[in-house]
Amino acid sequence: MKVLNGWTDFWSQIWESLKLTFTNLGNYWLKGSDTQAPFLSSFIFALIVLIIGIILIKIINRLIKKAMKIDKAILKDRNAKSFVASTINILLYVILFFIICGILRINLQGASEILATGVLAIGIALQNVISNFASGIIILSTKPFVADDYISINDQIEGTVKEVKFLTTTLLTYRGQIVTIPNTNITSNHITNYTRYPLRRGNIDVRIDYSEDLDRVRSIMLEAIKGDTRIFLEPAPYAVVDGFDSNSVGVSMRFWVSYSEYWDVMFDSNAKLAKLFKENNVKVAYKQLVITERNKYQEGEMYK
Repeated sequence: MKVLNGWTDFWSQIWESLKLTFTNLGNYWLKGSDTQAPFLSSFIFALIVLIIGIILIKIINRLIKKAMKIDKAILKDRNAKSFVASTINILLYVILFFIICGILRINLQGASEILATGVLAIGIALQNVISNFASGIIILSTKPFVADDYISINDQIEGTVKEVKFLTTTLLTYRGQIVTIPNTNITSNHITNYTRYPLRRGNIDVRIDYSEDLDRVRSIMLEAIKGDTRIFLEPAPYAVVDGFDSNSVGVSMRFWVSYSEYWDVMFDSNAKLAKLFKENNVKVAYKQLVITERNKYQEGEMYK
């Protein structure tokens, strides 16, 4: 009899537990509480928001793809278009996910900590990309150069700017080579912009022998550019002695031309100057090695 009563009490407790569980579930789904609405209404509202959100995301994605096709100046590269479109699509779905979780009263504290850790790890891994992006914004905002400017970076790389992007800058060198440079390498070095100022000074430097008449050489150098209408008369061209070394004297001729004609003037002037030097027998210096020979008698006298 006691065994039977024990089983009866056991099943009664199970039945009461089930009744209490279903009652609580029913109250949670249908009745709610004083501070919260019934979960069923929240669930239905979340379902409606989910459907509307998916439709809106698809519409936004179509508009973005259509805008990219219409305005080719935004993004010309197909891979870049696909990357931007997919990134925006993922971000929109992430935002929708958090909205739905908020409506359903799901606690995302743990998920947010995991997400923050992931974002930090991604930021560390992409720190070079972020640096280049920030440098690109600096270049585009301060404009030390623009497309079609001829620049030199740290006196090592020079060329015509073809494109300035957020991560890289592309130069076309005088050899016809395309050079892509990370933006951080540009902002961290000094930049020489040859195009920004409309005039450019031409320098022609030569080394002549010590036996030459300096005044004669300077006159010949100025004769090489005389009559060239591309060279400005003000400031006037001039030739100066700019240094000495063990084998030669340095003479430099300097003049001003417009930037667009700089290289043509330099090539023509060098060719004419070489011709005049040959016609006037100007001795251009070259490195020399002087060897003095001593005979045995002289060596003996030296050490007596």
